[in-house]
Amino acid sequence: MQLPFLKKSPNTSTREYFFALEIDHGLIKSAVWSVINDKPQVLAVSSNQSWDDKSEDSLITAADAALSDATSHLDPTGKVNIHKVIFGLPADWVGADKISSTQLHHLKALSEKLDLQPMGFVVPPEAATKYLQFTEGVPPTTILIGFWPHILEITLVRLGKIDGTQLVHKSAHLADDVVEGLSRFSDIDMLPSRMLLYDSGIDLEEIKQLLLAHPWQAPTKHLPFLHFPKVEILPSDFTIRAIALSGGSEVAQATGLINSASETAVEQETVSEPAHSAADLGFVKDVDIITQSPPPPP
Repeated sequence: MQLPFLKKSPNTSTREYFFALEIDHGLIKSAVWSVINDKPQVLAVSSNQSWDDKSEDSLITAADAALSDATSHLDPTGKVNIHKVIFGLPADWVGADKISSTQLHHLKALSEKLDLQPMGFVVPPEAATKYLQFTEGVPPTTILIGFWPHILEITLVRLGKIDGTQLVHKSAHLADDVVEGLSRFSDIDMLPSRMLLYDSGIDLEEIKQLLLAHPWQAPTKHLPFLHFPKVEILPSDFTIRAIALSGGSEVAQATGLINSASETAVEQETVSEPAHSAADLGFVKDVDIITQSPPPPP
């Protein structure tokens, strides 16, 4: 008897799993992902782990806790061993598509200590932009604002392209901090009337209301908003999922885990133009990024 509608369950013991590790200023989180039905899928997400944003030991301790937490959600028995990882790195850790020498040293130590094999890296605003483009079906035009313990990360996106990211030290006046970041985009004639907030585990609803009450179009602000901006809150796991799914797609294609032809067809249906090629994101087939030379000093 043939049972065409009953498919054999995949053997999870032979499935390859990967980590996504997002390192932000003061916080670290991770996810476990795998390729299922020719697409990367997130299977588990960790809780946020704090680190001091300075020391190597603090980075390694927090990363270990995040990776262990994500793995425990996938497999409470502890039988699954995962080694390959995609890094999500702060914008100021990367220059000319390469990791700065100091941070490269930290990542090498982290990888050796935790027995990780780096597959590539991506900057979270870039991954978020591509993921937005995939989920919404059109190139996004928006202001992405990340709220970390001591830093605001403000990214201007127009038609799916990033015009730049500004890091602003966080003060007690968050609306003024956002104004400061937006003011640095001095060559922009019109700002998008949409703000998307992503978080560090804090309550973003209060911040949303604060931003909605701010007089963005007041003449004294000198900010080129054509319309009063709409403010939305992204899910708390949005950036780590974006890193895993958009970055994971690049890795899976580069390593042959996804059929390039089928993946291209899917992207053509949902995304008018990819945000980056694999090389743009630092994904290089069969090359460990930690062994690569850092960019020369300016």
